[in-house]
Order: sequence, then C-alpha cells, then structure tokens
Amino acid sequence: MKSRVVKIDKDIISELKEIMRIAMPIIFIGSNIVVHIFCFAKYTKAKKLADNWDGWDEDVIDEAETVLGTALIPENILLVCNFFMFGATLYFADFTAEGEIGNLAVTVVGMITFVIGLFFATLLQKLVVDAEKKINPEKRGNVLDTEFTKEWISSCDEAQKKLIHEAGFKAYQAANAVCTVMSVISMMGLMTFGTGLFPLVCVSIIWITLVVSYSVASAKLEYKK
Repeated sequence: MKSRVVKIDKDIISELKEIMRIAMPIIFIGSNIVVHIFCFAKYTKAKKLADNWDGWDEDVIDEAETVLGTALIPENILLVCNFFMFGATLYFADFTAEGEIGNLAVTVVGMITFVIGLFFATLLQKLVVDAEKKINPEKRGNVLDTEFTKEWISSCDEAQKKLIHEAGFKAYQAANAVCTVMSVISMMGLMTFGTGLFPLVCVSIIWITLVVSYSVASAKLEYKK
C-alpha cells in the first residue's frame, strides 16, 4: 500500500511538472507582453500631456509626472518577477535530460524572453528619465551611465531628496522585516524538510549587505554634518 501511495505521488508530481513545463513559458511571455504594453501606454500618455503643456497649467504637468511614475512601477516589479520566471522555466524544463529537445527549446524561449524583458525595462526607464528631464531641465543623468543614480539625486531639490531618503528608510525597514521572516522560514525548512543551509546563507548575505550598506551610508552622512 505504501509503495502504491508513493508511486501515485510521484505520478502526480511528474504530471504537475509537465504542465508547468508548458505553462511557465506562456505565463512568462504573456506577463511581459501585458506589462510592457501597459507601461508604454502610460508613458505615451504622459509624453502627450507634457508635449501639449502650455507652460502655465501646473495640474497638467503634475499629472504628466504622476503618470510617468506609474509607468515605471509595474515595469520594475516585472523585472524582479522575470528573474523568478526565468529560473522557474529552467527548473521545470530540465534541459539537461537526455533526448529532451523540447525542454531545450523551452529554455531558449525563456532566455530570449528574459533578455527582451531586460531590454524593454532599460528602454522604458531611459524614455521616462528623458521625459522627466524635458519637464525639469535642471535634472541630470543618463540611465546608461553607471553614475546615473548619484547624478540624478544630486540634481534633485531638497524636498525631493527628503522624499527619497524617507522612502529609502521605509524600504530598509520593510526589507529587514522580510529578511527576519525568510530567515525563520529557512531554518524551519532546514529542520523539517532538509533544505540545507543554502537558503539561509542566501538570506543572510542579503540581510548583512542591507544592514552594512545602510550603516555605512548613515555614518558617512553623519560625518559630513
């Protein structure tokens, strides 16, 4: 009876993996198409508002900047999701299996989708930044430059810098909370399912990097005072 249950469980797992092997690339491609269309539509709307601005109606330009911001949020979320979906595609495809040409094809499709997703994410960010610089000529920075973030923040006024710092601190607090929960889950997985130390090591590296980078940045800012 026990061996039969094990066999049924293995059959179910094999069937689920086969379903996900086909479904994951479809989800991967479909989500990228939907999000890219939505984000570029938002960018187009914002650019149209900015191009038609008469230079006086602040409500119009405020709306344009708000729409530009909403264009980037889904794209940034998709960028993170793309890493997961690409990894999931590789996992379910298992292209290393002998004779599995179909799995190799699925892997190649996933890789192409991932690269295209990176391209469109970079392109949209560049378009949004260029549009923002056109609205606010004092803003500086090139998305393709490694010093973009530093140059962009330095060109912001004090009110904008304060918002960036407040948002950064809230993100730091949220990340600390998530790392705490993930560490507990990793330890439970280690004791219950034998997942090993690797998940805990990954979470710990992220957590240490977060705490050290925040502490160093805070110390530098305090020293400048």
